[in-house]
Amino acid sequence: MRPEPAAAPQAPDVRLRFPVDREFPVPESEYPLLFQPTESGRLESALYGSTRTRRASKNRLVPSFHEGIDIRASERDSKGRPRDPVLAAADGAVAYLNRHSGNSSYGIYAVLRHSDRAGEFFTLYAHLSGLAPGLAAGGRIAAGDTVGLLGNTPADIIPLARAHLHFEVGFMLNARFDQWYRKQKLVPDHGDMHGWNLIGLDPLEILLRFAAEPEFTLSEHLRELAPAFHLVFRARRQLDFFERHPAAWSGEPYGGPAIFMAVSENGLPLGGRNASPEETQRLGKARALVADVNAAVLGRNGARLVERANGGWKLAGAGERWLGILVY
Repeated sequence: MRPEPAAAPQAPDVRLRFPVDREFPVPESEYPLLFQPTESGRLESALYGSTRTRRASKNRLVPSFHEGIDIRASERDSKGRPRDPVLAAADGAVAYLNRHSGNSSYGIYAVLRHSDRAGEFFTLYAHLSGLAPGLAAGGRIAAGDTVGLLGNTPADIIPLARAHLHFEVGFMLNARFDQWYRKQKLVPDHGDMHGWNLIGLDPLEILLRFAAEPEFTLSEHLRELAPAFHLVFRARRQLDFFERHPAAWSGEPYGGPAIFMAVSENGLPLGGRNASPEETQRLGKARALVADVNAAVLGRNGARLVERANGGWKLAGAGERWLGILVY
């Protein structure tokens, strides 16, 4: 009798630490000393969520989604340049390094890859003035190791006075993203580590929970997240996301023609299953149908993936691009 193959070892639960050497947590009254707002000066603009606005036209501002938190500089040299080292939030591997400030609105940035019971996730460290010597893609890194130096890259977007670390915690939508991106003939190419493909969670909420609850896990956090909307959509095959995160899929293996999926405010798949015959019938010949929206969770329309239309909701332009990445 052939022996049963040994079960793959399960990744341990990862604990995250604050990504700079600062006291954390601190009372909310001290948040102005810890977080760097935008030019508006509103503290909430430094935090995660629909906390900002962008100019859609000369006289029209629309909500803008901020995928991470912005941590301000605490030490500067005689020329006002930040001296704060940026530290790895957890043990992991270096997934990607962008060494050229002008190649991205993230400036000089690093992405670390972490293995967790919730599945592989990523932390991102952006607007650095430089990367730590010897840091290389594929290399291992330990929690607390130096990733780089807090900065203000690209400098044509971020003035030195507002230098900060933009920090994200999130998941990859599709490991085939680079193929999708090249098909669109877009540049510059950051491989799979492009901001469109890394969907963030609220880093501050996660860090506070880790600091307060010794047993807290990322898996628990994902289970507790309330969907902002549900979507029914056609897919030729099972999504790469659910292949990499099988715990998020319910019921029978995907058999087509459509998937019913719960989605966070900025596009993280929270759960999926085969669409029922009734849901597929409602979809008709359309590519996708927004089944329902939880306006309280969506807030000021999240990452603008969905928009109101004819008394209901539909995918917006950003949502069509997001779905295209997801199903590629």
